[in-house]
Amino acid sequence: MEGEWTLRIPPPQPEKINIFSMYALRSLIEGTFPVSERNFRFGEHALFLLNPGEFMRRIELSLKSQRIIADGNLVEYVDDCYKGKLGPFRKLKRFSYQSEWRLVCYDGSGGPRRIRIGSIRDISVIMRSDVVNKEIRVDFENFESGKGR
Repeated sequence: MEGEWTLRIPPPQPEKINIFSMYALRSLIEGTFPVSERNFRFGEHALFLLNPGEFMRRIELSLKSQRIIADGNLVEYVDDCYKGKLGPFRKLKRFSYQSEWRLVCYDGSGGPRRIRIGSIRDISVIMRSDVVNKEIRVDFENFESGKGR
């Protein structure tokens, strides 16, 4: 075969993989704040986590108690001319405005999967998507001066 071509090989039993995805505000990644308005088409409201560490802890406890095999990580965005494996944690750069964190659960039943973590009212707030960039303030600490954590 000559020329450019793309080979797509789906994972074995893709119907048994569940993916939860959410926007990740990354202080060290240019372009994650302000949030691109292209993300607002995903819904009229946004859930903002005030304590993401606690959210992750609750997910981890639930996964362990249900014996669910899963991975969680930030999505890496690669150039459109990238040659190599993509997968659940790698997407083309044209989608980088989505700045995703993903939870990928394996060996599901082939349908939706519920991971019960209880109420998150104590660690989150709901706001209209169109005010996210007006309501959120991001402060960057200077790590080189020793003042950062």
